[in-house]
Amino acid sequence: MNKVDIKGIIPAFITPFNADGSLNTDAAKAHANRLIEKGANSLYVGGSSGEMILLSNEERKALLEAVIDAVPKNFPIIAHIGAANPVDAYELAQHAEKAGAAAISSVAPFYYKYNFKEIKYYYEKIGSLCNLPMIVYNIPALSGANLSIPQIKELLALDCVGGMKFTCSDFYAFERVRNAFPDKLLYNGSDEIILSGLAMGADGGIGTTYNVLVSKFAELYKLFKENKMEEALAMQHNINEAIEQILSFNLLPAIKSLVRACGCDCGNCRDPFETLSADQEKALIEAVRGKLSWDI
Repeated sequence: MNKVDIKGIIPAFITPFNADGSLNTDAAKAHANRLIEKGANSLYVGGSSGEMILLSNEERKALLEAVIDAVPKNFPIIAHIGAANPVDAYELAQHAEKAGAAAISSVAPFYYKYNFKEIKYYYEKIGSLCNLPMIVYNIPALSGANLSIPQIKELLALDCVGGMKFTCSDFYAFERVRNAFPDKLLYNGSDEIILSGLAMGADGGIGTTYNVLVSKFAELYKLFKENKMEEALAMQHNINEAIEQILSFNLLPAIKSLVRACGCDCGNCRDPFETLSADQEKALIEAVRGKLSWDI
């Protein structure tokens, strides 16, 4: 396995669409560079925030290629390759390596409530097909894979696994895993508690609201690293004021609306997501005005 050291603030990249629903690679390139300019240390492409299960494999490949082509040379991209059909994930893993991603990531196999032996086999299989480090995406609320601490440790002990995106609030489990694997990358996945994750040893965070709050998260991360905890907590409060308003709407359609309001039209979410009405969008924009990384 190739080693990789990606730390800091990593937006869970949204997938831009044209008005007809097709992939908008031009907007993807523009949004990627806007996020980098505002402090992103990496981009997490093709995950839940990118509407992965609503994309074909060819669209996911095209999105990843567009982002890698747009960002500065050697800027690290994490390609999420998880899919309902593991065969699709295997194909996407091999493509990510050829395309120049720095690492891959995958949610555990989902829908059929696979047992742990099957889940472990899945990650081992990908490791045999691709030389990029795997960031296991632990999100039990969506995947249904409620991994125990011993099971998480067993996955992290695999040579092909470079770390984990930890999207739940069990910080006892997080601390136990951090203590056992000090050299593996661990990412906080719940935006509203990133400071808690950092305090427990997270190497950074991967999140959806980073698409519109990236500079705020970058400042929080900087303050934490400088041991300015009072200021970091104040920034978490500031961030959560915006997140509270965003979550009063449907998360992904709200993020798409705000990215558009911030000056980069990435279209709407795919069916069956609802699009915010004009009145809803106006109310959301007013609620977060002055709280985002861009003026609106």
